[in-house]
Amino acid sequence: MVDDQGSDFSMWIVKISHEHAPCTRPGLPSEVVNSENVTFQLAGFSGVQSLQVRYSNYEDQDKPQFISLPPVTVASDGTFTVEVKVGAYLTLSTITTSVKGNYTSPASSPSLPLPHSDNFNSYPVGQEAKWWTDQIGAYEIQPDSQNSSNFVMRQMVPQLPIGWSDAGSQGPFTLLGMKEWYDVAVETRFRLPSADAAGCVSTRSNQMWANGIVFCVGGNGVWNLTYQGPPQNGVFTEKPVATGTVRSPGVLTWHTLKLSTLETNATGWYDGQQVFSERVRPSDTGFAAIGMNTWLHVEFDDTHIEQVGTNWKPVQPCNPPTVGTIVKATPCQANGVTASNQLFDLTSNWAIVHKPTKLCVEAAASGTLQMAQCAFDSPAQSFVNDYTLIRNENQAMTLKNTSSHLVGTLDGVVTVSDKTPAGGWGSWAYYPNTFQLRNTYDTNTALGYPMCLSACA
Repeated sequence: MVDDQGSDFSMWIVKISHEHAPCTRPGLPSEVVNSENVTFQLAGFSGVQSLQVRYSNYEDQDKPQFISLPPVTVASDGTFTVEVKVGAYLTLSTITTSVKGNYTSPASSPSLPLPHSDNFNSYPVGQEAKWWTDQIGAYEIQPDSQNSSNFVMRQMVPQLPIGWSDAGSQGPFTLLGMKEWYDVAVETRFRLPSADAAGCVSTRSNQMWANGIVFCVGGNGVWNLTYQGPPQNGVFTEKPVATGTVRSPGVLTWHTLKLSTLETNATGWYDGQQVFSERVRPSDTGFAAIGMNTWLHVEFDDTHIEQVGTNWKPVQPCNPPTVGTIVKATPCQANGVTASNQLFDLTSNWAIVHKPTKLCVEAAASGTLQMAQCAFDSPAQSFVNDYTLIRNENQAMTLKNTSSHLVGTLDGVVTVSDKTPAGGWGSWAYYPNTFQLRNTYDTNTALGYPMCLSACA
């Protein structure tokens, strides 16, 4: 990178081992990567006698970050040689005044603070509303079509667009919150432009509305409670929970929808009157959402999301682990709050580190897992995974130099084995907001409510 005067430049040199490059697309062939001395020759820059060096390495035990090293000498012909270690991230620059900054980490707040309310009157026209994230369709702030002094959130896309990861199985929707949410209530006013449309509220939704607890009311007054977003053809035949009728919302009139989920119960209201209270499956967790069943300009106003129940405070359910403590799986702490026994870091050397105690998960010869003092190069503490994808989907965690991987059963037993136990699981997903290693990234009805790796003395 050269400055706009053409007098100074910086360059970066990176060397990644094969096992730390799973995010490379397409995948790399198997290869051995070693440290080496590399010689470069500058072209177009005369008179450069030395380069400042900063060094980082995320594969190294000490994880140095932006450490200042002695300047490297540039020969009269423009050549210079640097040692490039495996895992190195080197910055070389003609700038001599750079310094490593200092900062204080802000207090962690992994979950969006609740309650959250919005009347959409504080935004410029055409903007997105704060915190809402459009996944299918596009929601913008627009003047109320019947009251220009009021502003609403309106779905703007008039027809099915080119699909992203989904070609458009469910209707347009926008979400807010996090995948760990469980016990929440979502309320909104909605207005339909056509009797063919339906307005919906949802809890425990995944990113594409393929799973969740969803309550919709159509222009004909038929309501549906389902385990997914509404299909675009308007026929609620997939994943039904309950259905019925209410007074028709008609066209171009405001009505209110509310859905509350607490543990295995869902309750819905329409215009302030309770419509249902139903038992729902425990396996869904996820975002709050509002949406519709078709590509029309449905409008929303006065949204409100709040906590339900008392399971919203960090907990310490047991004594902290010590060396030798057996590692198990327990039901995941819900709602984006933390439980001390389920706080783990996944490190660059494939270790699973219990954050409060700094102990590492280790595989014993018997296949059981226990806590141990961390040993950076120990294969028994290295659970190799695709550290990019494990944050977005379930991935195997394979014990280094073996074919055995981390597996679990519904009674909480966690071991390493080359076979996935019947009725159990053999892959995991990491939730970095809450530091949970879960047995599901998305809804798995066979496994039920998510289980998390746990260490309790």
